[in-house]
Amino acid sequence: MVRAIALFACLEVAAFAAAAPPEEKDKKGPPKPIALSLKVGSKVVKMGGVLEFRLTLKNTSDQPQLVLDLPKRPDLQSVYFKLQLTREGEEIHLKRTISDTERIGDEDFLKLAPGRSVTFKIADQNSVLEQLQPGKYKACIRFWQDPNRNFRSAYYSPEVEFTLVD
Repeated sequence: MVRAIALFACLEVAAFAAAAPPEEKDKKGPPKPIALSLKVGSKVVKMGGVLEFRLTLKNTSDQPQLVLDLPKRPDLQSVYFKLQLTREGEEIHLKRTISDTERIGDEDFLKLAPGRSVTFKIADQNSVLEQLQPGKYKACIRFWQDPNRNFRSAYYSPEVEFTLVD
């Protein structure tokens, strides 16, 4: 039984890695109920510095939308608000800590009314900078709104650029 669970976890991680790359984001399908915008804290980051982003979610639908309340559940960031990086068009495969999260309950969500926005700080939780070399990068966030739906329902924020220097 334990091996079956471990195998399932490995398959799920592999499936996450196979998700559509940022350049294919939002080319198909109906409009998303939440519009995403992303800003980088600093366009130039020193090695050993802090890599930080601000992700704004705006409800563009005519119905309230539930989104995970990231400040309440920072342990969910690497799964539901996944940072993805590219350099010279190639995706950077980052080492990540696998989250063994507690149950996600109703209290972990916030209700976003039509036309309202919320901004979350997306911080470097997995020592991303330690894994990178100096250079120019593009970043986006893969946003998975509903944990009860397949992860393929996730979609991407617009990309932002930053430069990592010595």
